[in-house]
Parts: sequence; C-alpha cells; structure tokens
Amino acid sequence: MNRSTVARFSTTSMAAARNRLPTNIKLRRPIPPTIDNITVPENHPLWQFFDNKNFLRKPQEIQTTGRPWTIQELRRKKFDDLHKLWYVCLKERNVLGREHRLLESVDSQSAIIYEEQSEQIRTTMWRIKHVLRERQLAETKSREKLLKSSELQDYLQDFKQEYLDSQDVETQEWYDKLERLQYAIFGIPNYLSADTVVDEHFLEGVKFIGELKFAKFSESVPELQDLGKLSSIVENYALFEETSNKEGVTLAVKRIEEYRANDIQIPQEKELEVIQELVRDRLEVAE
Repeated sequence: MNRSTVARFSTTSMAAARNRLPTNIKLRRPIPPTIDNITVPENHPLWQFFDNKNFLRKPQEIQTTGRPWTIQELRRKKFDDLHKLWYVCLKERNVLGREHRLLESVDSQSAIIYEEQSEQIRTTMWRIKHVLRERQLAETKSREKLLKSSELQDYLQDFKQEYLDSQDVETQEWYDKLERLQYAIFGIPNYLSADTVVDEHFLEGVKFIGELKFAKFSESVPELQDLGKLSSIVENYALFEETSNKEGVTLAVKRIEEYRANDIQIPQEKELEVIQELVRDRLEVAE
C-alpha cells in the first residue's frame, strides 16, 4: 500500500468521525406544558371578556338587587352618557355570556343566574336604543317643520349676516356652528358615509355654505375675488367641501380654476345628480 492511498483513507475516516453522533448523550425528561409557561400581555383585548381577569365569578357575585334603567331615567341623560352606558352594558354582557357558556357546557344549574343577569342588562340596552330613537324622530320632525316654515329664510339670513360681520371665523366655535347648521337645517353630517342621504336639502346646503364662504373670504383671498362669482354647482361644492379657512378656500379656488379650464357646464336639472356622483367619488377615495 503506497503512502498516498493511506493518506486518502485516513482523511476520510477523520471526516466521518466528525459527523458521527456522540454515544454519551443524556436525554432529559420532557417539560409538561403548564399555564406558568404562557405569558399573556396585560393589555390583551381578550381580557375584556373577563371580570378583573378572573376565570369565573361565583354565583354570589352575580346575584344583585339592582334593576334595569328605566326609560324615564335614561331620558335625562346626555348622549355621551348614554354612549358610555351602552358600552359598559355591552362589556358586562360579553363577560356574562362567556361565563354562562362555560357553566352550561358542564350542565351547571347556576348557569341560569348568569343568563338572567344578562337579560336584565339587555333590557337597559334596548331602552337606551328606544330613547335615542325618540330623540332622532323629534329632531327629524323639528327639522321638517322648520323647512316648511317661513322663518327658515329669516334664520339663514341672520346666520349669514352674523358670519359675515364676525372679525374671525377661523375658530373652533365657528367651525362647530357651521357643522351644526348644515346638519340641523340641511341634514348634512360632518362625516359623509354610504348612508348619507343626498337629496334636494343636501343640494341647498351645498349652495348655501359655498356662497357663504365665497362672500366671507372674497376680500382676504385675492384669487377667490378674481373668479368673479360662482357659476356652477361644482364650484359651490368645492368651497363647501374644503375647510372654512384661508388655506381651505385657496385649495377650493384651484379646483374651481380646473373646472373652468375644462369648461364644465352643468344644467340646473343635473345638479343633484352631479352632487351625488361627487359624494360617491369622495367615499371611494376615503375607502
């Protein structure tokens, strides 16, 4: 056997030895899974389905001498209070629902206690909805009555004059006033959604707000004054949609200049259809 053959054999043996598993490995006993090995974040959303992070409350903790809120009591509450109360009730029903399901799965007789308490809370919740529905109907009827009365134009004229006479309308107070006006009189919400009704009242609101901003900012925004006057509903809508300050009006002017550059002419009978299309486009962009 020559030296080169021995060298090659020796090298291969050493490489194989490095890959060979050791014979003195000691296997440890498996670690059984326990709750101690699981860490749950303190702010995990599912904790909302537990009462103070307790797995299950005792029936004595559920039984109370309380009762559902009455409609008369709820009528005295502000909207924000009703909103908070609704979510307090909703959270408690979620907790009770989980606990009831656990007890029901083992045929526990005490499960009925959790179910009855949940029904008491449910009664409060449907009464909250009833009170809110009452207020909505009252507001709708009041707006309809105002729209049919001769006092509406007088009110709008007074509002317009107050707005024009104000030294500074770029304040939160005036922003809120405009929002309340457009919703109370014209039914235009602050945030448009797929449920927003775009009708003749909406169209009238767009015209009123657009012309109001035009009259107010014509002197402070030279570009707006250069336009002369608003000539189509899309120009009104551009002013209506932008923020009620110099920056917002300046952006609206640029849009109006684009409309005029494209020579967009909209007949009166098509105005509502055009506004509906503009609102749909805005909602698609928001999505």
